[in-house]
Amino acid sequence: MDELEHQVTAPNHTARLDQRTPLLVVRDLVKHFPIRTGFLRKAVGAVRAVDRVSFDLESDETLGLVGESGCGKTTLGRTILRLVEPTSGRAFFKGKDLFAASGEEMRKLRRHMQMVFQDPYASLNPRMTVEQIVGMPLSIHGIARGRQRQERVCELLGQVGLAPRFLSRYPHEFSGGQRQRIGLARALALNPDLILCDEPVSALDVSVQAQVLNLLQDIKKAFRLSYLLISHDLAVVRHLADRTAVMYLGKIAEIARSEDLFTHPAHPYTQALLSAIPSASPGQRGQQILLSGDVPTPISPPPGCRFHPRCPVAFDRCRLEEPIEVELEPAHRVACHLYDPHAAVPSG
Repeated sequence: MDELEHQVTAPNHTARLDQRTPLLVVRDLVKHFPIRTGFLRKAVGAVRAVDRVSFDLESDETLGLVGESGCGKTTLGRTILRLVEPTSGRAFFKGKDLFAASGEEMRKLRRHMQMVFQDPYASLNPRMTVEQIVGMPLSIHGIARGRQRQERVCELLGQVGLAPRFLSRYPHEFSGGQRQRIGLARALALNPDLILCDEPVSALDVSVQAQVLNLLQDIKKAFRLSYLLISHDLAVVRHLADRTAVMYLGKIAEIARSEDLFTHPAHPYTQALLSAIPSASPGQRGQQILLSGDVPTPISPPPGCRFHPRCPVAFDRCRLEEPIEVELEPAHRVACHLYDPHAAVPSG
């Protein structure tokens, strides 16, 4: 692989949001996709991809979002950025209401919110050179043109470990890891505050994954970024995230500091996920928790707790009532009847 040197330097940022104020606030976010049929395209149901999700993301923080495929992680991220429109709920970025913003207001806000996509092969236009791909945000927002834009693109390539000689090359001339670096350079072009990383290394070889993960860490420190890291790889999330949220069927089951969540998981679903992580020392691995059945459909989720059909410790209340979020300790919250002080949990 060419030019993997890291030359990460921080740009001259404007004043950041006060550290005590969350950079991103999401409250009761809902995204349903209608199911339409017939000649008149009448709605006969909906895919409940995201259902009343709430969380905060602090400045200079990485929040990991994990869960099985189809649990709503990517839809949640795309809805926050308004790549898809929400069904209901609120989201505030640096105090500004994202879902009430007009098209022009949203265009300005997107200077501060960028995304690194999962597939480094599909996310880059094959008909554009690296200079055009990375420089396009600069042109769209009127920041730099001509020679100035070219110099800025060269600087960005250096910050992600690529040489300026790549300016005139096309995406097909690069490896997967290099393409992901180009995508990251494009995301950094506008000096954002928040980058949404949607499975940023899942399509890469294991050896390249480590390089990209280290680069993400270096850039976060240099640029004082916040990441919303979407991944199904628990090892990646534990390595990068300050806090981790576990999603199941459109809802957050548990959220905590990463070290607390990985060492003391509370929700039965979190416990099952962590028990499936392969261990380099088989003798030290705990007993794996095997879940029965398949993930229910988001078109018709089960009543009560959505996890109860597969939960090994479910009891009657789980089948009837949706659990409320309970704070076990500061920054550690779980939605499970086992921890509800008002729930009658059966003994044994």
